[in-house]
Amino acid sequence: SIPLLLRPSSCAMPGYSGGGTLRFGATYYVHGERRASLKEWIAFILLACFLLLTPFILCMTEIQYHDMLVAFREVEDSVVECNADMDLTACADQGELVHLSSDRVTGSATDPDFGVSVSSALKLDRKVEYCQWMEHRHEKCKTCHSGSGKSKRSYRCNCVVTYTYSKGWRSRRHNSLLFNQPAAHYNPQRDPFPAASFTSANAKIGQAHVLPEIIDNPHAFFRTSQHRLDWTHGAQRPPRWFDPITKFFGYTPGSGQRFEAVENLRGTEHSLAAQRENFYYVGHGGYFFSPHVPDQASLLLQYFGEFLEGSLLNWQIGDMLPSCTAGDIRVSYSAYDPSEASVVGRATPHPRTEGGLALGLFETSRGYKLGVLHEGFKEPYEMFDKEAAEGKKKVAGARALLFPCSLLFVKALAVFLGRGFADWKERALAAVGVEGAFVATVWVLVWRFEMSTVAQDVSMVCLGLASAMLACIAYSRTQESEFGDGGWRDVWNWITEWVNGIKRIPEAEEEEEEEFFLRPLSLSLFSFLALGVAFSLPSFACFSALASAEYASATFFCSSSTSMYRRIGFR
Repeated sequence: SIPLLLRPSSCAMPGYSGGGTLRFGATYYVHGERRASLKEWIAFILLACFLLLTPFILCMTEIQYHDMLVAFREVEDSVVECNADMDLTACADQGELVHLSSDRVTGSATDPDFGVSVSSALKLDRKVEYCQWMEHRHEKCKTCHSGSGKSKRSYRCNCVVTYTYSKGWRSRRHNSLLFNQPAAHYNPQRDPFPAASFTSANAKIGQAHVLPEIIDNPHAFFRTSQHRLDWTHGAQRPPRWFDPITKFFGYTPGSGQRFEAVENLRGTEHSLAAQRENFYYVGHGGYFFSPHVPDQASLLLQYFGEFLEGSLLNWQIGDMLPSCTAGDIRVSYSAYDPSEASVVGRATPHPRTEGGLALGLFETSRGYKLGVLHEGFKEPYEMFDKEAAEGKKKVAGARALLFPCSLLFVKALAVFLGRGFADWKERALAAVGVEGAFVATVWVLVWRFEMSTVAQDVSMVCLGLASAMLACIAYSRTQESEFGDGGWRDVWNWITEWVNGIKRIPEAEEEEEEEFFLRPLSLSLFSFLALGVAFSLPSFACFSALASAEYASATFFCSSSTSMYRRIGFR
Protein backbone atom coordinates (compact mmCIF):
# COMPACT_ATOMS: atom_id res chain seq x y z
CA SER A 1 0.00 0.00 0.00
CA ILE A 2 1.09 3.58 -0.67
CA PRO A 3 1.72 5.75 2.41
CA LEU A 4 -0.97 8.36 3.02
CA LEU A 5 1.48 11.22 2.53
CA LEU A 6 2.25 9.99 -0.98
CA ARG A 7 -1.27 9.53 -2.27
CA PRO A 8 -1.98 11.35 -5.56
CA SER A 9 -4.44 14.18 -6.12
CA SER A 10 -7.58 12.03 -5.92
CA CYS A 11 -6.77 11.32 -2.25
CA ALA A 12 -4.89 14.53 -1.43
CA MET A 13 -4.32 15.56 2.14
CA PRO A 14 -6.71 18.18 3.52
CA GLY A 15 -5.34 21.68 3.92
CA TYR A 16 -4.06 22.18 0.37
CA SER A 17 -5.92 24.45 -2.03
CA GLY A 18 -4.84 25.55 -5.45
CA GLY A 19 -7.22 28.52 -5.52
CA GLY A 20 -7.14 32.06 -4.21
CA THR A 21 -9.51 34.75 -3.04
CA LEU A 22 -10.30 38.47 -3.31
CA ARG A 23 -10.91 41.03 -0.58
CA PHE A 24 -11.83 44.71 -0.61
CA GLY A 25 -9.77 47.13 1.43
CA ALA A 26 -10.28 50.74 2.47
CA THR A 27 -11.51 53.63 0.28
CA TYR A 28 -10.21 57.18 0.71
CA TYR A 29 -11.24 60.57 -0.71
CA VAL A 30 -8.35 62.97 -1.30
CA HIS A 31 -9.47 66.58 -1.70
CA GLY A 32 -7.43 68.98 -3.81
CA GLU A 33 -4.29 68.23 -5.76
CA ARG A 34 -2.99 64.68 -5.57
CA ARG A 35 0.72 64.50 -4.78
CA ALA A 36 2.86 61.38 -4.36
CA SER A 37 6.18 62.42 -2.81
CA LEU A 38 7.38 58.83 -2.25
CA LYS A 39 6.68 57.96 -5.86
CA GLU A 40 8.77 60.90 -6.98
CA TRP A 41 11.87 59.52 -5.28
CA ILE A 42 11.14 56.00 -6.51
CA ALA A 43 10.69 57.29 -10.06
CA PHE A 44 13.96 59.25 -9.86
CA ILE A 45 15.89 56.16 -8.64
CA LEU A 46 14.30 53.88 -11.24
CA LEU A 47 15.01 56.38 -14.01
CA ALA A 48 18.66 56.67 -12.98
CA CYS A 49 19.02 52.87 -12.81
CA PHE A 50 17.34 52.43 -16.19
CA LEU A 51 19.57 55.03 -17.87
CA LEU A 52 22.72 53.44 -16.41
CA LEU A 53 21.91 49.72 -16.61
CA THR A 54 20.48 49.62 -20.15
CA PRO A 55 23.73 50.74 -21.88
CA PHE A 56 25.66 48.38 -19.59
CA ILE A 57 23.42 45.44 -20.57
CA LEU A 58 23.88 46.29 -24.25
CA CYS A 59 27.66 46.41 -23.88
CA MET A 60 27.74 43.06 -22.07
CA THR A 61 25.51 41.31 -24.63
CA GLU A 62 27.58 42.71 -27.51
CA ILE A 63 30.79 41.51 -25.83
CA GLN A 64 29.34 38.02 -25.19
CA TYR A 65 28.08 37.78 -28.77
CA HIS A 66 31.46 38.89 -30.12
CA ASP A 67 33.36 36.40 -27.94
CA MET A 68 31.01 33.60 -29.01
CA LEU A 69 31.48 34.23 -32.75
CA VAL A 70 35.26 34.56 -32.38
CA ALA A 71 35.38 31.26 -30.46
CA PHE A 72 33.26 29.43 -33.06
CA ARG A 73 35.44 30.70 -35.88
CA GLU A 74 38.56 29.58 -34.04
CA VAL A 75 37.45 25.96 -33.47
CA GLU A 76 35.13 25.24 -36.43
CA ASP A 77 37.87 23.42 -38.38
CA SER A 78 39.34 21.51 -35.45
CA VAL A 79 36.31 19.53 -34.23
CA VAL A 80 36.95 15.76 -34.09
CA GLU A 81 33.98 13.55 -35.03
CA CYS A 82 33.49 10.53 -32.74
CA ASN A 83 31.22 7.52 -32.76
CA ALA A 84 29.00 7.62 -29.69
CA ASP A 85 29.00 3.80 -29.45
CA MET A 86 32.78 3.73 -28.98
CA ASP A 87 34.80 4.58 -25.91
CA LEU A 88 35.99 8.17 -25.98
CA THR A 89 39.62 7.17 -25.52
CA ALA A 90 39.50 5.20 -28.80
CA CYS A 91 38.62 8.13 -31.04
CA ALA A 92 40.08 11.26 -29.43
CA ASP A 93 43.11 12.39 -27.52
CA GLN A 94 43.04 14.39 -24.35
CA GLY A 95 42.49 18.10 -25.02
CA GLU A 96 40.81 17.69 -28.42
CA LEU A 97 37.41 19.22 -29.20
CA VAL A 98 34.96 16.36 -29.80
CA HIS A 99 31.51 16.14 -31.37
CA LEU A 100 29.16 13.18 -31.08
CA SER A 101 25.45 12.37 -31.30
CA SER A 102 23.39 9.48 -29.93
CA ASP A 103 19.85 8.34 -29.24
CA ARG A 104 20.93 6.83 -25.90
CA VAL A 105 20.86 9.58 -23.28
CA THR A 106 21.17 8.35 -19.71
CA GLY A 107 21.69 9.90 -16.30
CA SER A 108 19.81 10.72 -13.13
CA ALA A 109 19.22 13.97 -11.24
CA THR A 110 18.40 14.17 -7.53
CA ASP A 111 17.11 16.83 -5.16
CA PRO A 112 18.68 15.85 -1.80
CA ASP A 113 16.42 18.19 0.20
CA PHE A 114 13.21 16.44 -0.85
CA GLY A 115 14.65 13.03 -1.68
CA VAL A 116 13.27 13.23 -5.23
CA SER A 117 15.28 11.36 -7.88
CA VAL A 118 14.49 11.12 -11.59
CA SER A 119 16.14 8.77 -14.07
CA SER A 120 16.92 9.54 -17.74
CA ALA A 121 17.27 13.22 -16.93
CA LEU A 122 20.20 15.57 -17.49
CA LYS A 123 18.86 18.26 -15.18
CA LEU A 124 16.12 18.69 -12.58
CA ASP A 125 14.54 22.07 -11.84
CA ARG A 126 12.77 22.78 -8.56
CA LYS A 127 10.10 25.45 -8.85
CA VAL A 128 8.80 27.07 -5.66
CA GLU A 129 5.51 28.98 -5.35
CA TYR A 130 4.28 30.99 -2.38
CA CYS A 131 0.74 31.78 -1.28
CA GLN A 132 0.84 35.56 -0.92
CA TRP A 133 -1.42 38.60 -0.80
CA MET A 134 -1.05 41.31 -3.44
CA GLU A 135 -2.32 44.85 -3.03
CA HIS A 136 -4.01 46.63 -5.95
CA ARG A 137 -4.48 50.37 -5.78
CA HIS A 138 -7.21 51.96 -7.90
CA GLU A 139 -7.28 55.73 -8.23
CA LYS A 140 -9.97 57.75 -9.97
CA CYS A 141 -9.36 61.49 -10.18
CA LYS A 142 -10.85 64.56 -11.78
CA THR A 143 -8.85 66.98 -13.92
CA CYS A 144 -8.38 70.49 -12.58
CA HIS A 145 -6.69 73.54 -14.10
CA SER A 146 -4.68 76.36 -12.59
CA GLY A 147 -2.62 79.31 -13.72
CA SER A 148 -2.78 81.26 -16.95
CA GLY A 149 -0.61 81.94 -19.91
CA LYS A 150 2.65 80.00 -19.91
CA SER A 151 2.04 78.78 -16.35
CA LYS A 152 -1.33 77.20 -17.17
CA ARG A 153 -1.41 73.52 -16.28
CA SER A 154 -3.74 70.61 -15.63
CA TYR A 155 -3.40 68.22 -12.72
CA ARG A 156 -5.22 65.40 -10.94
CA CYS A 157 -7.48 66.44 -8.09
CA ASN A 158 -10.34 65.23 -5.88
CA CYS A 159 -9.25 61.59 -6.11
CA VAL A 160 -11.02 58.49 -4.84
CA VAL A 161 -8.45 55.83 -3.86
CA THR A 162 -9.62 52.22 -3.40
CA TYR A 163 -7.52 49.24 -2.28
CA THR A 164 -8.27 45.62 -3.16
CA TYR A 165 -6.31 42.50 -2.24
CA SER A 166 -5.95 39.21 -4.10
CA LYS A 167 -4.46 36.04 -2.62
CA GLY A 168 -3.01 33.25 -4.73
CA TRP A 169 0.10 31.32 -5.68
CA ARG A 170 3.00 33.58 -6.70
CA SER A 171 6.41 32.82 -8.11
CA ARG A 172 8.04 35.17 -5.59
CA ARG A 173 7.37 36.58 -2.15
CA HIS A 174 5.77 40.01 -1.63
CA ASN A 175 6.55 42.19 1.37
CA SER A 176 3.28 43.35 2.97
CA LEU A 177 4.90 45.91 5.28
CA LEU A 178 3.94 48.85 3.00
CA PHE A 179 0.36 47.64 2.39
CA ASN A 180 -2.48 49.92 3.39
CA GLN A 181 -3.72 47.12 5.66
CA PRO A 182 -0.56 45.13 6.45
CA ALA A 183 -1.96 43.19 9.41
CA ALA A 184 -5.12 41.91 7.72
CA HIS A 185 -3.11 40.88 4.66
CA TYR A 186 0.12 39.74 6.25
CA ASN A 187 2.56 37.80 4.04
CA PRO A 188 4.93 35.48 5.95
CA GLN A 189 8.35 35.53 4.32
CA ARG A 190 9.31 31.90 4.96
CA ASP A 191 11.45 30.37 2.22
CA PRO A 192 13.19 27.27 3.60
CA PHE A 193 13.95 25.67 0.22
CA PRO A 194 14.29 28.24 -2.61
CA ALA A 195 14.10 27.38 -6.30
CA ALA A 196 17.15 25.45 -7.48
CA SER A 197 18.52 23.28 -10.29
CA PHE A 198 20.23 19.90 -9.90
CA THR A 199 22.49 18.60 -12.66
CA SER A 200 23.13 14.95 -13.31
CA ALA A 201 26.58 13.80 -12.18
CA ASN A 202 26.45 10.60 -14.25
CA ALA A 203 25.08 11.87 -17.57
CA LYS A 204 26.10 9.92 -20.65
CA ILE A 205 25.43 10.40 -24.35
CA GLY A 206 26.11 7.03 -25.92
CA GLN A 207 29.27 5.76 -24.24
CA ALA A 208 30.67 9.25 -23.54
CA HIS A 209 30.44 10.73 -20.07
CA VAL A 210 29.29 14.37 -20.03
CA LEU A 211 30.51 16.49 -17.12
CA PRO A 212 28.01 18.81 -15.36
CA GLU A 213 30.02 21.85 -16.46
CA ILE A 214 28.77 21.40 -20.04
CA ILE A 215 25.13 21.17 -18.96
CA ASP A 216 25.54 24.22 -16.70
CA ASN A 217 27.69 26.23 -19.13
CA PRO A 218 26.58 29.88 -18.71
CA HIS A 219 27.96 30.84 -22.12
CA ALA A 220 25.73 28.40 -24.04
CA PHE A 221 21.99 27.90 -24.43
CA PHE A 222 20.81 24.58 -22.99
CA ARG A 223 18.54 23.48 -25.84
CA THR A 224 16.74 20.31 -24.75
CA SER A 225 13.12 19.39 -24.08
CA GLN A 226 11.69 20.03 -20.62
CA HIS A 227 8.76 18.12 -19.08
CA ARG A 228 6.88 18.85 -15.91
CA LEU A 229 6.87 15.89 -13.50
CA ASP A 230 3.78 14.31 -12.01
CA TRP A 231 3.67 11.17 -9.88
CA THR A 232 0.53 9.04 -10.34
CA HIS A 233 -0.60 5.43 -10.02
CA GLY A 234 0.87 3.36 -12.82
CA ALA A 235 2.72 6.41 -14.17
CA GLN A 236 -0.37 7.21 -16.25
CA ARG A 237 -2.09 10.53 -16.75
CA PRO A 238 -5.47 10.63 -14.97
CA PRO A 239 -8.34 11.39 -17.40
CA ARG A 240 -9.75 14.91 -17.37
CA TRP A 241 -13.20 16.10 -18.38
CA PHE A 242 -11.74 18.47 -21.00
CA ASP A 243 -9.65 15.82 -22.80
CA PRO A 244 -12.16 15.43 -25.70
CA ILE A 245 -12.11 19.18 -26.28
CA THR A 246 -8.30 19.20 -26.27
CA LYS A 247 -8.16 16.34 -28.78
CA PHE A 248 -10.75 18.05 -30.99
CA PHE A 249 -8.40 21.00 -31.47
CA GLY A 250 -5.48 18.70 -32.32
CA TYR A 251 -3.60 18.81 -29.02
CA THR A 252 -2.40 15.76 -27.13
CA PRO A 253 -3.44 15.86 -23.46
CA GLY A 254 -0.43 15.85 -21.15
CA SER A 255 2.09 16.35 -23.97
CA GLY A 256 4.24 18.67 -21.86
CA GLN A 257 4.27 16.40 -18.81
CA ARG A 258 6.16 13.33 -17.71
CA PHE A 259 4.41 10.84 -15.45
CA GLU A 260 6.28 8.74 -12.93
CA ALA A 261 4.99 6.02 -10.61
CA VAL A 262 4.02 7.40 -7.22
CA GLU A 263 5.85 4.47 -5.65
CA ASN A 264 9.10 6.20 -6.64
CA LEU A 265 8.40 8.79 -3.94
CA ARG A 266 8.54 6.24 -1.16
CA GLY A 267 10.96 7.53 1.43
CA THR A 268 10.42 11.24 0.73
CA GLU A 269 8.38 11.44 3.95
CA HIS A 270 11.69 11.06 5.77
CA SER A 271 13.51 13.76 3.78
CA LEU A 272 14.91 16.98 5.22
CA ALA A 273 12.01 19.00 3.75
CA ALA A 274 9.42 16.67 5.31
CA GLN A 275 11.07 16.58 8.72
CA ARG A 276 11.86 20.30 9.00
CA GLU A 277 8.98 22.02 7.16
CA ASN A 278 6.28 19.31 6.94
CA PHE A 279 6.36 19.00 3.14
CA TYR A 280 4.25 16.17 1.76
CA TYR A 281 3.11 15.12 -1.70
CA VAL A 282 -0.47 16.17 -2.56
CA GLY A 283 -0.61 15.57 -6.32
CA HIS A 284 -2.81 18.12 -8.08
CA GLY A 285 -0.26 18.29 -10.90
CA GLY A 286 2.83 17.03 -9.06
CA TYR A 287 3.00 19.37 -6.04
CA PHE A 288 4.70 18.99 -2.68
CA PHE A 289 2.95 21.13 -0.08
CA SER A 290 3.99 22.74 3.21
CA PRO A 291 1.25 24.47 5.27
CA HIS A 292 2.02 27.60 7.24
CA VAL A 293 1.26 27.11 10.94
CA PRO A 294 1.81 30.35 12.89
CA ASP A 295 2.56 30.27 16.61
CA GLN A 296 0.35 31.86 19.26
CA ALA A 297 2.57 34.94 19.68
CA SER A 298 2.43 35.72 15.93
CA LEU A 299 -1.36 35.34 15.90
CA LEU A 300 -1.81 37.67 18.86
CA LEU A 301 0.48 40.26 17.30
CA GLN A 302 -1.44 40.03 14.00
CA TYR A 303 -4.81 40.44 15.76
CA PHE A 304 -3.48 43.46 17.62
CA GLY A 305 -2.34 44.99 14.32
CA GLU A 306 -5.77 44.38 12.78
CA PHE A 307 -7.37 46.08 15.77
CA LEU A 308 -5.17 49.15 15.31
CA GLU A 309 -5.88 49.46 11.58
CA GLY A 310 -9.63 48.80 12.06
CA SER A 311 -9.85 45.54 10.10
CA LEU A 312 -10.29 43.05 12.96
CA LEU A 313 -14.04 42.52 12.38
CA ASN A 314 -13.98 43.14 8.63
CA TRP A 315 -15.36 39.77 7.48
CA GLN A 316 -16.05 39.34 3.77
CA ILE A 317 -17.42 36.66 1.45
CA GLY A 318 -13.93 35.99 0.14
CA ASP A 319 -12.88 34.83 3.60
CA MET A 320 -15.31 31.93 3.39
CA LEU A 321 -14.15 30.65 0.00
CA PRO A 322 -11.62 27.78 -0.03
CA SER A 323 -8.16 29.14 -0.74
CA CYS A 324 -4.56 28.74 0.28
CA THR A 325 -3.27 30.33 3.48
CA ALA A 326 -0.75 33.15 3.21
CA GLY A 327 2.62 31.58 3.97
CA ASP A 328 1.86 28.18 2.41
CA ILE A 329 4.48 26.86 -0.01
CA ARG A 330 4.21 24.38 -2.85
CA VAL A 331 7.00 22.84 -4.91
CA SER A 332 6.94 21.25 -8.37
CA TYR A 333 9.62 19.78 -10.62
CA SER A 334 10.62 19.82 -14.29
CA ALA A 335 13.11 17.47 -15.93
CA TYR A 336 15.31 17.99 -18.97
CA ASP A 337 15.12 14.56 -20.58
CA PRO A 338 15.95 14.46 -24.31
CA SER A 339 15.75 11.11 -26.08
CA GLU A 340 18.41 12.19 -28.60
CA ALA A 341 21.26 14.61 -28.03
CA SER A 342 24.40 16.05 -29.62
CA VAL A 343 27.32 17.51 -27.73
CA VAL A 344 30.51 19.42 -28.49
CA GLY A 345 33.13 19.45 -25.73
CA ARG A 346 36.75 18.89 -24.78
CA ALA A 347 38.08 15.41 -24.09
CA THR A 348 39.25 15.77 -20.50
CA PRO A 349 40.29 13.25 -17.82
CA HIS A 350 37.32 11.70 -16.07
CA PRO A 351 37.29 12.81 -12.40
CA ARG A 352 36.13 9.40 -11.13
CA THR A 353 37.58 6.93 -13.65
CA GLU A 354 41.34 6.49 -13.82
CA GLY A 355 42.59 6.64 -17.40
CA GLY A 356 39.13 7.44 -18.76
CA LEU A 357 37.97 10.52 -20.66
CA ALA A 358 34.84 12.65 -20.37
CA LEU A 359 33.49 15.68 -22.21
CA GLY A 360 34.06 19.01 -20.48
CA LEU A 361 34.47 22.67 -21.38
CA PHE A 362 36.98 23.72 -24.04
CA GLU A 363 38.86 26.96 -23.42
CA THR A 364 39.79 28.97 -26.52
CA SER A 365 42.90 31.10 -26.91
CA ARG A 366 40.94 34.13 -25.65
CA GLY A 367 39.62 32.33 -22.58
CA TYR A 368 36.10 31.63 -23.86
CA LYS A 369 34.52 28.51 -22.29
CA LEU A 370 33.02 26.44 -25.10
CA GLY A 371 30.70 23.50 -24.51
CA VAL A 372 27.39 22.98 -26.33
CA LEU A 373 24.63 20.38 -25.81
CA HIS A 374 21.53 20.30 -28.04
CA GLU A 375 18.63 17.91 -28.45
CA GLY A 376 18.55 15.77 -31.61
CA PHE A 377 21.19 14.75 -34.13
CA LYS A 378 23.02 17.96 -35.00
CA GLU A 379 26.22 18.69 -36.88
CA PRO A 380 28.74 21.03 -35.21
CA TYR A 381 28.05 23.88 -37.61
CA GLU A 382 24.29 23.55 -36.98
CA MET A 383 24.84 23.80 -33.24
CA PHE A 384 27.13 26.79 -33.64
CA ASP A 385 24.63 28.51 -35.96
CA LYS A 386 21.79 28.02 -33.47
CA GLU A 387 23.90 29.36 -30.64
CA ALA A 388 24.82 32.39 -32.74
CA ALA A 389 21.16 32.94 -33.70
CA GLU A 390 20.12 32.90 -30.03
CA GLY A 391 22.95 35.28 -29.17
CA LYS A 392 21.82 37.66 -31.91
CA LYS A 393 18.28 37.61 -30.51
CA LYS A 394 19.62 38.72 -27.15
CA VAL A 395 21.61 41.50 -28.79
CA ALA A 396 18.57 42.65 -30.80
CA GLY A 397 16.51 42.69 -27.59
CA ALA A 398 19.14 44.80 -25.83
CA ARG A 399 19.22 47.22 -28.76
CA ALA A 400 15.43 47.46 -28.75
CA LEU A 401 15.52 48.18 -25.00
CA LEU A 402 17.97 50.99 -25.69
CA PHE A 403 15.34 52.98 -27.65
CA PRO A 404 13.04 53.81 -24.70
CA CYS A 405 16.19 54.50 -22.71
CA SER A 406 17.27 56.96 -25.41
CA LEU A 407 13.83 58.60 -25.37
CA LEU A 408 14.11 59.24 -21.64
CA PHE A 409 17.75 60.33 -21.98
CA VAL A 410 17.11 62.97 -24.66
CA LYS A 411 14.12 64.31 -22.72
CA ALA A 412 16.10 64.55 -19.48
CA LEU A 413 19.09 66.06 -21.30
CA ALA A 414 16.92 68.64 -23.05
CA VAL A 415 15.30 69.67 -19.74
CA PHE A 416 18.73 69.84 -18.10
CA LEU A 417 19.96 72.14 -20.90
CA GLY A 418 16.82 74.27 -20.77
CA ARG A 419 15.48 73.10 -24.12
CA GLY A 420 12.30 71.32 -25.27
CA PHE A 421 11.08 69.41 -28.32
CA ALA A 422 8.28 70.75 -30.48
CA ASP A 423 6.57 67.36 -30.90
CA TRP A 424 7.14 63.64 -30.48
CA LYS A 425 8.63 63.25 -33.98
CA GLU A 426 11.60 65.47 -33.17
CA ARG A 427 12.13 63.69 -29.87
CA ALA A 428 11.94 60.25 -31.53
CA LEU A 429 14.41 61.39 -34.18
CA ALA A 430 16.84 62.55 -31.51
CA ALA A 431 16.42 59.26 -29.63
CA VAL A 432 17.20 57.22 -32.75
CA GLY A 433 20.25 59.39 -33.35
CA VAL A 434 21.55 58.88 -29.82
CA GLU A 435 20.87 55.13 -29.97
CA GLY A 436 22.56 54.75 -33.34
CA ALA A 437 25.62 56.72 -32.25
CA PHE A 438 25.96 54.64 -29.08
CA VAL A 439 25.50 51.30 -30.87
CA ALA A 440 28.05 52.27 -33.55
CA THR A 441 30.52 53.27 -30.84
CA VAL A 442 30.03 49.93 -29.08
CA TRP A 443 30.51 48.11 -32.41
CA VAL A 444 33.80 49.87 -33.06
CA LEU A 445 35.08 49.30 -29.50
CA VAL A 446 33.97 45.65 -29.27
CA TRP A 447 34.56 44.35 -32.77
CA ARG A 448 37.55 46.55 -33.67
CA PHE A 449 36.87 45.85 -37.35
CA GLU A 450 37.27 42.07 -36.86
CA MET A 451 35.39 39.36 -38.73
CA SER A 452 33.70 41.84 -41.06
CA THR A 453 33.97 43.04 -44.62
CA VAL A 454 35.03 46.49 -45.71
CA ALA A 455 31.39 47.35 -46.43
CA GLN A 456 30.39 46.45 -42.88
CA ASP A 457 33.29 48.47 -41.45
CA VAL A 458 32.26 51.49 -43.49
CA SER A 459 28.66 50.93 -42.40
CA MET A 460 29.67 51.06 -38.73
CA VAL A 461 31.36 54.42 -39.20
CA CYS A 462 28.55 55.76 -41.39
CA LEU A 463 25.94 54.67 -38.92
CA GLY A 464 27.71 56.47 -36.10
CA LEU A 465 28.16 59.66 -38.13
CA ALA A 466 24.60 59.57 -39.44
CA SER A 467 23.19 59.01 -35.97
CA ALA A 468 25.25 61.80 -34.46
CA MET A 469 24.10 64.09 -37.27
CA LEU A 470 20.49 63.15 -36.58
CA ALA A 471 20.84 63.94 -32.88
CA CYS A 472 22.43 67.32 -33.65
CA ILE A 473 19.71 68.17 -36.17
CA ALA A 474 17.00 67.25 -33.70
CA TYR A 475 18.63 69.35 -30.98
CA SER A 476 19.01 72.33 -33.31
CA ARG A 477 15.24 72.27 -33.83
CA THR A 478 14.42 72.39 -30.11
CA GLN A 479 12.81 75.38 -28.47
CA GLU A 480 12.81 77.01 -25.06
CA SER A 481 11.94 74.61 -22.26
CA GLU A 482 8.73 75.11 -20.32
CA PHE A 483 10.49 74.01 -17.11
CA GLY A 484 12.98 76.90 -16.91
CA ASP A 485 16.59 77.67 -17.79
CA GLY A 486 17.87 74.16 -17.10
CA GLY A 487 19.67 72.31 -14.34
CA TRP A 488 18.96 69.44 -11.99
CA ARG A 489 16.07 71.28 -10.37
CA ASP A 490 14.24 71.40 -13.69
CA VAL A 491 14.86 67.67 -14.17
CA TRP A 492 13.36 67.04 -10.74
CA ASN A 493 10.34 69.22 -11.63
CA TRP A 494 9.85 67.22 -14.83
CA ILE A 495 9.89 63.92 -12.91
CA THR A 496 7.53 65.36 -10.28
CA GLU A 497 4.99 66.52 -12.86
CA TRP A 498 5.27 63.25 -14.79
CA VAL A 499 4.67 61.10 -11.69
CA ASN A 500 1.74 63.22 -10.48
CA GLY A 501 0.10 63.47 -13.90
CA ILE A 502 0.57 67.23 -14.23
CA LYS A 503 0.46 68.52 -17.79
CA ARG A 504 1.43 71.95 -18.98
CA ILE A 505 -1.00 73.51 -21.46
CA PRO A 506 0.84 75.55 -24.13
CA GLU A 507 -0.54 78.82 -25.36
CA ALA A 508 -2.37 78.77 -28.65
CA GLU A 509 0.05 80.03 -31.27
CA GLU A 510 -0.34 80.78 -34.91
CA GLU A 511 0.42 77.65 -36.86
CA GLU A 512 3.41 77.82 -39.14
CA GLU A 513 3.61 76.20 -42.51
CA GLU A 514 5.12 72.75 -42.10
CA GLU A 515 7.94 71.64 -44.32
CA PHE A 516 5.76 68.94 -45.87
CA PHE A 517 8.47 67.68 -48.17
CA LEU A 518 10.63 66.77 -45.16
CA ARG A 519 8.07 64.49 -43.54
CA PRO A 520 8.45 61.42 -45.81
CA LEU A 521 12.21 61.86 -45.77
CA SER A 522 12.40 61.96 -42.00
CA LEU A 523 10.06 58.97 -41.67
CA SER A 524 12.06 56.88 -44.14
CA LEU A 525 15.28 57.89 -42.40
CA PHE A 526 13.78 56.92 -39.06
CA SER A 527 12.73 53.47 -40.35
CA PHE A 528 15.97 52.62 -42.12
CA LEU A 529 18.16 53.79 -39.26
CA ALA A 530 16.10 51.82 -36.73
CA LEU A 531 16.44 48.66 -38.85
CA GLY A 532 20.17 49.18 -39.22
CA VAL A 533 20.61 49.61 -35.46
CA ALA A 534 18.45 46.65 -34.46
CA PHE A 535 19.57 44.05 -36.96
CA SER A 536 23.06 45.16 -38.02
CA LEU A 537 22.10 45.43 -41.69
CA PRO A 538 24.91 47.26 -43.52
CA SER A 539 22.77 48.31 -46.48
CA PHE A 540 20.26 50.03 -44.21
CA ALA A 541 23.08 51.70 -42.29
CA CYS A 542 24.69 53.03 -45.47
CA PHE A 543 21.34 54.26 -46.75
CA SER A 544 20.68 56.02 -43.46
CA ALA A 545 24.01 57.86 -43.80
CA LEU A 546 23.09 59.13 -47.26
CA ALA A 547 19.58 60.00 -46.13
CA SER A 548 20.99 61.89 -43.15
CA ALA A 549 23.12 64.06 -45.39
CA GLU A 550 20.13 64.78 -47.59
CA TYR A 551 17.93 65.47 -44.59
CA ALA A 552 20.52 67.85 -43.12
CA SER A 553 20.83 69.74 -46.40
CA ALA A 554 17.07 70.01 -46.81
CA THR A 555 16.60 71.15 -43.23
CA PHE A 556 19.32 73.78 -43.54
CA PHE A 557 17.90 75.03 -46.85
CA CYS A 558 14.36 75.16 -45.50
CA SER A 559 15.40 76.95 -42.28
CA SER A 560 17.47 79.51 -44.19
CA SER A 561 14.71 80.13 -46.74
CA THR A 562 12.05 80.53 -44.05
CA SER A 563 14.20 83.05 -42.17
CA MET A 564 14.87 85.05 -45.35
CA TYR A 565 11.18 85.11 -46.32
CA ARG A 566 10.24 86.35 -42.85
CA ARG A 567 12.78 89.19 -43.07
CA ILE A 568 11.28 90.48 -46.33
CA GLY A 569 7.70 90.05 -45.12
CA PHE A 570 6.63 86.93 -47.04
CA ARG A 571 5.07 83.74 -45.60
